[in-house]
Amino acid sequence: MEYRLGKKIRIFAIASSILIVVLGAGCIINSFVPPADKADGVLLGTGIFMLVIGAYCWLEIVQSKLIILRDVVSIQQAFYTRTLHTDDIAGYRELGRNKIRIVPVNPCLKRIDVSAHMEGQRELLLWLARFPNLDAVEYQAEATGIFSNEQFGATETERLHYLRKAKGTVQAGNIVALLATGWLWVWPRPYDMAMISGLLLPWIGIWLAWRFKGLVKPGSPRKGSPHPSVVGLLFLPVMGLLFRIIFDYKIYDPARVWIPLLVAALPIAGIYLYTGIKAFAIKRKVLGALVLGVLATVYSFTLVIFTNCYYNASPPREFTVGIKGKHSVKDKTTTYYLTLEPWGRFTAKQDESVERALYEKVPGDGQVHIYLLEGKWGIPWYYITE
Repeated sequence: MEYRLGKKIRIFAIASSILIVVLGAGCIINSFVPPADKADGVLLGTGIFMLVIGAYCWLEIVQSKLIILRDVVSIQQAFYTRTLHTDDIAGYRELGRNKIRIVPVNPCLKRIDVSAHMEGQRELLLWLARFPNLDAVEYQAEATGIFSNEQFGATETERLHYLRKAKGTVQAGNIVALLATGWLWVWPRPYDMAMISGLLLPWIGIWLAWRFKGLVKPGSPRKGSPHPSVVGLLFLPVMGLLFRIIFDYKIYDPARVWIPLLVAALPIAGIYLYTGIKAFAIKRKVLGALVLGVLATVYSFTLVIFTNCYYNASPPREFTVGIKGKHSVKDKTTTYYLTLEPWGRFTAKQDESVERALYEKVPGDGQVHIYLLEGKWGIPWYYITE
């Protein structure tokens, strides 16, 4: 049997591809309309690009096809076809509501992904019923490992209670981490409490991993996995801290960061990696060690910069600096810049990002005051006021 994209998505895709082609053709025609202009080359390039995209979308609509035979399943796209025989198939996964993935026995063979927009989903699942659902197999294996492990309790009832306790505790911790990250991003007041909370939460994740050793995982859990994950506690606060550090503090001499960063990062990374080996029981050890090492380094960077700047006790040096202009850059958010005259170690004028209130308050040809501080760990930093 052959199945194509669903009727609604097919109509929408055809209409979209026709619109893209018409717009591309319009751009190409307009690029040749006199008088000649430098923008004509850009218009021509845009038109050709849109024609290529429109043609590709059209081919995808026309060629996309799912073929189910007695011993063969095949997916046909615009520029390739993938086919697997029954002997080549290890099983399948249901990736939410969006996709069915057919996994080959031999990793050298290409897997087949069937979109939920393709007709024949029910027939495909019936055809695949002879093969194992790999998610269910892995879940069963993990659940068997948990419920047969006397480390989690003397009986299956005790082990189930232990698992539920771990899931409830970890879920509560991840919710707190999400709220704390929002606090750091949106309104970190009181500032020191918000930052210290963000610095403490990853250690709570480490402690929970050790408390429920063998049950808790560090990354996003696979769909249906019985293991709870402390991904929220480990990653979210660090991202919130990094945002605050980048937004709140300007480092005068970045080269001075390295020694304090290494002093902090080495022991923290050591603890993270030791926990990863002993408590998380990471299967892909190299990848897991790399991720935890990067996370520990970013965490150490936020710890060093926050304590260096917030707990600074040195008196500031003041500079009065002229403004040579100002501008804003709009992307997902708007960033405001002042172009400042040379000062301190800066021998040329440079753009400095500032808060909107300061940007609107000072004139483009006025002055600002810059205060330079030594920093608690010897990392000079500065801030700008009107």
